[in-house]
This record gives sequence, C-alpha cells and structure tokens, in this order.
Amino acid sequence: MSDTSQPNTQRDWVLFGLRWLYLLALGALALLSGSTGGATADTNNAVLLAVGVGVLANLMLALLLIVRTHPDLVEAVILLGDLAVVGGFVYISAGDPIMLTVAVGGVLFSGLLRPEMRWGLIHTGAVVAVAVIVVLLTLDTTPSVPVVEQLALPMLILIMLGAVALATSYGLEQQLHNWRRGWEKSGRANSDQVRELRKRARAIYSLSSTMGSTLNYEKVLEAALHAGQLGLATSERDAARLSAAVLLFEPDGSALHVVQGRQLTRNDHQVVIPGRQGVVAEALRDAVPKFATSAARDPELQYFAGFHTARSVMCVPLCAGFDNFGVLIYASDKQNAFNEEHVEVLAALGIQATIALQNALLYRNLAQEKERLIDVEEDARRKLARDLHDGPTQTVAAIAMRMSIIYKMLEREPDKVPEEIKKVEELARQTTKEIRQLMFALRPLVLESQGLAAALDQLAEKMQDTHNQGVTSQVEPGIERYLNHHQQGVLFYIIDEAVNNARKHAQAALIEIRIWTQGDVIVAVIKDNGVGFDVDKVQSQYENRSSSSLGMVNMRERVALLEGTLTLDSAVGKGTTITIVVPMHAGKGVHRNGDVTRPMATNGTRPNGQRMRSKLAQAAERRSRQR
Repeated sequence: MSDTSQPNTQRDWVLFGLRWLYLLALGALALLSGSTGGATADTNNAVLLAVGVGVLANLMLALLLIVRTHPDLVEAVILLGDLAVVGGFVYISAGDPIMLTVAVGGVLFSGLLRPEMRWGLIHTGAVVAVAVIVVLLTLDTTPSVPVVEQLALPMLILIMLGAVALATSYGLEQQLHNWRRGWEKSGRANSDQVRELRKRARAIYSLSSTMGSTLNYEKVLEAALHAGQLGLATSERDAARLSAAVLLFEPDGSALHVVQGRQLTRNDHQVVIPGRQGVVAEALRDAVPKFATSAARDPELQYFAGFHTARSVMCVPLCAGFDNFGVLIYASDKQNAFNEEHVEVLAALGIQATIALQNALLYRNLAQEKERLIDVEEDARRKLARDLHDGPTQTVAAIAMRMSIIYKMLEREPDKVPEEIKKVEELARQTTKEIRQLMFALRPLVLESQGLAAALDQLAEKMQDTHNQGVTSQVEPGIERYLNHHQQGVLFYIIDEAVNNARKHAQAALIEIRIWTQGDVIVAVIKDNGVGFDVDKVQSQYENRSSSSLGMVNMRERVALLEGTLTLDSAVGKGTTITIVVPMHAGKGVHRNGDVTRPMATNGTRPNGQRMRSKLAQAAERRSRQR
C-alpha cells in the first residue's frame, strides 16, 4: 500500500472499532426501550437482526482491511452496512426521537470521517434518505393520529441531523483544505530555505576554495562579499537590494578606501574616510560587529551615495590581534534587517577575509624579505670586493712594486736593500692584518663561541691594530640572554658597518659603542667625534641611489630584520650618533616593516609598535647625549 493510502486505512480501522461500540450501544438502547415499553418477541428479534447485520458488515470490513486487495469495496461495504443498520433501527424505533437520533446520528458521525467530502455527502444523503423512507413506511394510517403529527418530530430530527452533518462536513473539508494549503506553503518555504542554504553553502565553499587557490586578496574579498550577501538575504531579490563594501587602510594607515563594492556608484569607489567616527570607528575600536540605523546620518558613511537609502547598517571589522586591516560594511533599506544569525555568519566571513589578508601580506613580505636577503648578499659581495680592492689588493700591488725596486737596487745600491726589504715585510704584515680583519667581519668565530660582548671587544682591538682607529665598547653584562645567535649576528654586522663607515669618513679620533637594555627593548648607540655631515643631503643621495656607498641602506635593512628602528643624528663638525632600538626576542615571525602596507588602527586605541619603538629610540638618543 502506498504512503498516501496509509492514513485512510488507519481511519477505516478507527471506524471499525467505533462501529462495535455503536452496535452495542444502539442494541442495548433498543432492548432497554423495548423492555420499558412492553416490546414483543418480534421487536427483540428485529433488534437482534439489525445488530447481526451490522456485525456481519463489520466482519466483512475487517476482512477487506486485512486483505487490502479490493480497496474500492471498502466504501461500498461501509455504506451498505450503515444503510442496513440505520434502516433496521429506524424501523425498530417506531418514531422514538431518542432511538431515531442515536441511530441516524451515529452513522452520520462516521460519515464525517470519510476521506473526501464527496463520500461524506453521498453517505449523509443515503442515510437520511433511507431513514425518511423507513419513517414513511412505518406511519400509522389510522385516523386517530394525523400524518403531519407523526412526521413532524422524526422529519425535524432527520433534517437537523442532515444539516448538522453537511455543515460539519463542509467545515471539516474547508479546514482540511486550509491545512493542506498551509502544508504546501510550508513545504515551498522549506524548499526555498533549503535552496538558499545550498546557495550559501556553495558560496562559503567557493570562498574557502578561493582562499586555498589564490593569494590575490581582492578575489577573496569579492567572494566574501558574495557569500555575505547570500548569508543576509532571504531571496535573490533581497540580495539585489543589499549594498556592501570592503574598506581597507591605506599603506600609511591614515585612511580607509574602497577595495570591493556592491551597489555602489563610481564616485563611491573614490571616497576615502579616516575611520575615526561613527559605526566604523566603533567596530575598529571594539573589534566586534556594530550596527547603525541610518547611513545618511553617520558622520563618515554619509559620503557614500550607495548607502543613502540604507535604514540598517552592519559593520564587521577585519582585525587580527592588534592589527586592523579594514571593515566589511553591509547596508539594507529595511529596518532591523540584521539579526544574531547574520552576525555569526558575517563574523565568520570576516575572519576568513582577515586570514586571506594576512596570507597575502605574509606572502608579499616573504617575497620582499627574499629580495632583501638577495640584495644584502649582493651588497656583502660588493663590499668584500671593494674592501679587498681598497685594502689587500693595493698593498699586494705595492709589495710587487717594491720588490721590483729591490731587484734594481741590488745592482745600483745594494746597501739600501735591507731597508726596502723591511718595508716590504711591514706591508706584508699589514696585508695579513687586513685580510684577517676581513675574515673576522665575514665570520667572527668569537661571536659564536663567546657572544656579542666579546665579539665587539675583539672588533675594537682589531680596529686599533689594523687601522689605528680608537674604538671603545661598553656592553651591559648578560645582554646575550635577550638575543639568540642569529639576532646577535645581525646586530654585530650593523655595528661593524657603522664603525667602518665612521673610520672611513668621519676622521674621528674615537668611536664609542654602548649597548644596554631599557624596558622591553635593547638600545645600541654608535657615536663618534668626527667631522659629521648633513643628514638630509646624504639621505637624498641614498634615496636617489646616486651615492657610491649604500652602507646606511644596508644598516636600515638589517635593523628591519630585527623589527627595530634606526635613528641617525649628525651635523657638520659635531660628529655622528646612530641609535638602534631592537625589541627583546624579536624576529620570531615574518617581519612587518613600517614600509610595508600594514593596516593599523588610527583611532589611538591600538598603538602601533613601530611608533612606540621610535619614541624609545628618541629617549635612548637623549640618554646617550647625557652620557
């Protein structure tokens, strides 16, 4: 049996059970009425016959319900059985209103439970017709009782029962029709909801696939906007009415600009806002989604024409830790268009978009670090070649020249040869010192074995021995525990570069090196008492790459590897001071330099680490001057 016929079969079994109660009650009522009214044996036999017909019809119904091979016969058996029972008990009632009401009313009630109104009408009409026919056949034709009086009460009862049955059947049919329409409407709504959920799932899957297949954050943000619109809209029409935009910080962190947008005008894509007022500032400050009732009254969103009609605004921050990348903005022309479910969906999309921005930024930083390391290696090779050319190469050339002179002197002035040989020996020893100095600069073994302080002491000694340059080193004891070997090496090379620059260009009698801890940073100061220089002029030469030396550029790049800052202070005739500030245990992750387009908070509640280190560098510089 199909699923649609299952409820009908259950209803027939219910009717099967009710008929037994109906026959027992009706039979007992007929026998009780007969006993009180002096019924004859023929009357009792008629009662038993009527009950027997009903029992037989019920048994046939049970057989058909069990076999279920002839479902069409079920309605016929029910109808014929009810007609036979009604006819028999109406005949037995002899116009008794109670018996007539129970006999006809019980069968009419069972007819109301038929699956269709058509069968209910047929059942009601047939039962009432049979009852009327039996009443007419049992009329007393004697003149003592008028026919009208005999028919009045039975007909009234039958008409009322029929009217009630028809009204009830119609009402039940309408109710069933309304229920059916509600079920269909609910089914369509559920289907639409399932379809929308599938669209959202596909959009989120597309966002995840996009994140996994590309490092182009613009594509990821476009996918995030699309997924967000599907997550907020209940239909495609609602999705078309939603305005959305992704705003990211400028490279200097001063303002927000539109990167992606939906339902925005061309001019809206040129709008730049500071992100310091309204719902945008609140979302950036608290790092949670925020709502607004009108974009036209918002101090910053009012500049976007695409948001003017918005009566509900949601702003989702794109933040990770203390870094703010920007915001996701959704706007609708409906009031209270966003609920808690929307907040959860968009917050999840915001996290995904932030991860994509972080990945893109990390990839770009890694590429820049790779290029920077290549440049550093190339600069180191050029420096080595330059140092070899300016030092040992020139000395070796001088040795070769003096040897040639010695050969000639052996013939003309042999008494002066020992003096020349001594000069050659001095040149050879100087060359040896220079080569050892170069080897020490390339790989200071003492740095690996004894640490930064010992390496700087040896650097000062070699500067004195090799170049007769006075260098002093003062390092706070235990400074090595705040820096790993790699960081100590980078800091040593920075200081070595600064000392060599001062030796070559400053004409200084003394170069001072001092390193100490201050708060959670390490401060290194390299100071000389040389001739000094114009900082702005030299910086412009570095920027234009017109200078023959890129020492300062190399130092700044190495400081950037340690996530630190370098401050240069000099003036003509007043010497030079270089201050380096490095955070303790820096360099564990990929560096985010201030030159990189790193989003950061501009509302003052999330201070940027680079700015804080600049303030510490200024304080360290003032401290070094006091010393």
